[in-house]
Amino acid sequence: MADEYIALYTNTNRTSPWSHRLEIAFAEAGIEPTVGIISLQDKPEWFTSVVNPLTKEVPAIAYGGPKVPADQPSEESVKLTGSTVLLEFLADLYPSAGLLPKDPVQRAKARFFIEKVDSMISSPWSGFQQRNGHGPKELFLTGLETVQSLLPESGFVIGEWSIADASVAPILARAEIALHEDLVSWDEGEGPALHKEIFEGERFARLVKYLRDNQARESWKKTFNAVRPHLCGTASAKLTNYPQGAYRHLMKTRYGRSET
Repeated sequence: MADEYIALYTNTNRTSPWSHRLEIAFAEAGIEPTVGIISLQDKPEWFTSVVNPLTKEVPAIAYGGPKVPADQPSEESVKLTGSTVLLEFLADLYPSAGLLPKDPVQRAKARFFIEKVDSMISSPWSGFQQRNGHGPKELFLTGLETVQSLLPESGFVIGEWSIADASVAPILARAEIALHEDLVSWDEGEGPALHKEIFEGERFARLVKYLRDNQARESWKKTFNAVRPHLCGTASAKLTNYPQGAYRHLMKTRYGRSET
């Protein structure tokens, strides 16, 4: 299986948390896929017609078939999409990597955790970024509390690290940056205040420690690190040194306030 062709499609500068989930899983498995970089503002026809004609979004994976450049996808490869689906696909594809445990109960717990992350953190966070108001913020905080309640006293979701942990860390890390730098469309100053509540207070201390444990892993350091501006707009790239600075730049461009 490790010799089969596999390509991961992500967005320019690799700022997507959904794609980052898969980058972490690949790093944990010791697999370096072929990488296709897709501009979400100008998606190439070969991507929208061959790789992901259904949703036209990243992440997506092409698996099997001939070994070709990412921007020349083969009709012979299987095309898959959806970050949660793809996390489980990688766990099944590389069983020796231990991305999911063999025990069915533990596997079910991991899946349950991922479902809660998607429904109670991902969606509220997206809503909170895009509009002002008390409701979205409270939904996000409630989601954080729910996910925190599912964590053990120490360590990772089901003891050993798994794709359950890869599902949430990319979202939390981006929320930390956006809140700290007040980058999103909430009232000015609300971001830093909420950052202090979440990342410096006692209410979410366990969740923050859990995030730091994820960030201490080599898979995180390899995929969320220094800026690599020479990758911008290229059709393929290596899956190393995730541009954390590029995420800041993107958020400032999209949501940043004028200093005048």
